Amino acid sequence: MQVQDTPKRGSILNLIGPPGVGKSTFASKFVLEHPYFKYCSIDAYKVENWDHALCASQNERLAWKALYQDIHSSRNAIIESVGLDWRLKKTLGHLSKHKRTTIAFVGDAQVIEKQLRERQHKRPVPMKYNFQDEIDTVYHVLEQLEKNPEYADYTVNVTGLTPAEVYEIVTVFINNLRVHQVGR
Repeated sequence: MQVQDTPKRGSILNLIGPPGVGKSTFASKFVLEHPYFKYCSIDAYKVENWDHALCASQNERLAWKALYQDIHSSRNAIIESVGLDWRLKKTLGHLSKHKRTTIAFVGDAQVIEKQLRERQHKRPVPMKYNFQDEIDTVYHVLEQLEKNPEYADYTVNVTGLTPAEVYEIVTVFINNLRVHQVGR
């Protein structure tokens, strides 16, 4: 589904949710169909900018700085992260010229955990990596999003849905949002 023309000022689509819930799958397809959006994944920035000579906190800082610079220099961006990092809030706070919409991807924790186990060794990870941390993140993020629904403007539960169905549901929401923005 095509998303309608962008509004006059820049837009940020902020995708949040636990690892393995389908944020990357959605974002990858979205930017193919909407190339005027810059795809900014914090995990990708960590992989691309990792320097083994630096400590983890310095590498984290470099990744978030690169993400911020790309978003700042883009009119439209789609950000993909867990969504609970204080650095995300700080980054978004500096981007007031952009209209921001946060979409939370949630689902059944056990289903997500199963999906993560199936893809465990398919992605490059430059830093020390503990798979159990990723599993724990799933449960933590889902708990936080349930306790704090105000984190998101829209929430989609992906359990039992195909990636195509998720894409359709979320793009309908984005289209409806854009119609209201352009009409203002």
